Amino acid sequence: MRNKKFIFVTAALCALIIAVSLAGCTFSSDREPGVLTPQFSDDTSTGALVAANNMPAALRVFCSSGGSSTSASGFYVNSQGYAVTNAHAVNYDLDANITVEDVNGNQMRASVVAVAAEIDIAILKVTVFAEQSYMTFASSSDVNNIYPGDTAYMIGNPSNLGLSIASVTISALNRYVKEEDNPEGGLYSIILDANINHGNSGGPLLNKNGYVVGIIYARMENTSSSSGQADDIYGLGCAVPADDVTAFLTSNGISFSKI
Repeated sequence: MRNKKFIFVTAALCALIIAVSLAGCTFSSDREPGVLTPQFSDDTSTGALVAANNMPAALRVFCSSGGSSTSASGFYVNSQGYAVTNAHAVNYDLDANITVEDVNGNQMRASVVAVAAEIDIAILKVTVFAEQSYMTFASSSDVNNIYPGDTAYMIGNPSNLGLSIASVTISALNRYVKEEDNPEGGLYSIILDANINHGNSGGPLLNKNGYVVGIIYARMENTSSSSGQADDIYGLGCAVPADDVTAFLTSNGISFSKI
């Protein structure tokens, strides 16, 4: 899923080509492919625990709408199959054709329940036949849950390669970011020192205790042809604060867990 682009100060029209290669590497396994069960020890890292506790509730989100197909991320917010993703991940379309896939490769149909374009959040209802794992929210306005300089984690589907976890740093809170294709509007956001890739949209931002404090929705890019290389922006991303997401869930009568 493409991430939306935003104007941040001035912007430059530039193309970044990333080449990825594997050299001198071989891969082998003596066991059949399957779901790995982590074995924890006393020195298990925080990131490993956050992944183990939350990956079962994470989703890849596939959308067909308006003649185009895109991929993004999302996650369950309760055991009944309700999930959230970005509004732009479903093309702001209540009638979009949605399929989701969990970490075990199970694919399920989903429908769009509600869309809030002003905070770039959509609620999904996934067709499930059993209770689902889900993530728990923490208030994004409480400094005990999130603060600048802290390490956090994001789970998503970068470049449609499958569900992955990455560590990020919280750079700033409550910063107004103006949307490129909506110059009259914007969103107060959590700013991250993070490599946001296409497909990360809609994935959870988790604090070091494994609670959702935001939802990834964009990376910052320069888009003005008048600026030079010195104005380029590198490694900055944006997340919707969790409090905005839970308020939207509440207004639509969707239950969720929150500490």
